Amino acid sequence: MTNKVKSYLALTLIYGLAWFPLLATQRAFFWDDWVLHNDNKAITNYFVQAGTPWIVNLHIGLCYDPALYRIITFVAFLLVAVAFLYILEKSVPLTGFSEVTNLVTAIAVAVIPINTARFSLIVLPYSISIGLFALAWALLLASKKPLSLVTFVALVFFWTSFTTNSLLFFFAIPIANKYFLDRNNATAKGGLLAALRQYGWYFALPVIWFGGKKALFHTYGVYAGYNDFKPLYAAATLVLGVAFAGAVWFGIRAGFIDFKTSNLKRNLVIAAGLVFLAALPYAVVGLTPPFTEWSTRHAMLWGFGLAIFIGAIWNSVANSKLGSAVRPALVVFLIVCTAASFYSGMTFKIEELKQSAFASLVKRIPVADLRSLIVIDDSSKNLNAYERTYRYYEWTGQFNQAVESSEHLVIADTKNDAELLKSGFYDQFLVLGKNRYVAQDTYLKLQLTTSCDRLELLTTADPVRCFAIHTSILPTSDILRNGK
Repeated sequence: MTNKVKSYLALTLIYGLAWFPLLATQRAFFWDDWVLHNDNKAITNYFVQAGTPWIVNLHIGLCYDPALYRIITFVAFLLVAVAFLYILEKSVPLTGFSEVTNLVTAIAVAVIPINTARFSLIVLPYSISIGLFALAWALLLASKKPLSLVTFVALVFFWTSFTTNSLLFFFAIPIANKYFLDRNNATAKGGLLAALRQYGWYFALPVIWFGGKKALFHTYGVYAGYNDFKPLYAAATLVLGVAFAGAVWFGIRAGFIDFKTSNLKRNLVIAAGLVFLAALPYAVVGLTPPFTEWSTRHAMLWGFGLAIFIGAIWNSVANSKLGSAVRPALVVFLIVCTAASFYSGMTFKIEELKQSAFASLVKRIPVADLRSLIVIDDSSKNLNAYERTYRYYEWTGQFNQAVESSEHLVIADTKNDAELLKSGFYDQFLVLGKNRYVAQDTYLKLQLTTSCDRLELLTTADPVRCFAIHTSILPTSDILRNGK
């Protein structure tokens, strides 16, 4: 077995350790999954309004099977890691990375705990897009000519990946990667104008895609203005981009950055550029990539730049006295990242167990006690992934699935939900595409309590024993008077 094969096997194993919970969390629905769950009419309506009608067929084709979604997601991000290792190997003339450094860098992109939103079924298209994009990037570097069968296949994969708009911006990275490698191999010749003639047509791909999408599949309805440019944010981003480009240009002119030899400064510039372009598509629409809850999908592209940064440090200390201290520190950091990714994933598995137990308890409620309005006081929020708060459609989806009905509106025992109820927001609500809330004189209040912590819930053979539901029927006239 060659060292190269061993590297790919080691990467696969470490990725599997970090993200095994994707395979273990089989049946749960999270967040917006409940809005679209098992209703073709609803899902078609939402995605047509969002300007992405082709995604409808993906969800319908998968039959909303959570296990299948998560297997595909697991494979998609494994493909990202494996393709990135290949990209790094092909890019050694630019980075100067050693074989070990390439592996360390690829491990970093695999285990850094970002984009935990991948556990939600609704973001599966993003996962497929990033997998196809990474594969296309690798194929582009593998092609021998600017226009060949391999290049054509790569561009088809790029085209498909652009269903996730942020990748339109990031497409400049593979093109630049290909151009500078071809220059190094003397395949690309001439100056900037020659480069534009040889590679500029690649840029037609995102232009055609974006223009065609805007013309044929515009957003409207509940998605009107969705992901539109925010002038202030776009202007600020442009200023930062110009400043960054100016700093790099000055560094090159002053000799601080040398793109002709392998050095730390150049690799740090590459890493910074990757991070900037990863954040750019979100920054211009006023979104901030966080590290918890569902907006982590906005940090999907950050891993590449952060990984290059780690690889640049690792490679630069190879022959220095600092290496004996810095490299072990980076190893510890990657171990912590692996553990953090695994832990974040297990919080979703724990929440799946809670959902299952909740459904079992709901089924025990006498039918005579059920009301059109259900109010839940959840004292077990600490068992949710990231201790997140359920939206009303999550509670409603779980409850109605358990009682095999679509007649119940389920909200949290909070003043905010009470105000929304009083305002009429819930009078005609869309959950699973067909619910209608009709007020009654009384409502059913549920107090969900737990006697277990996360470890106990995860290790018990009977998750239901960890929870209890206390019911009471109260007048709707004083609804949520004591809401938290």
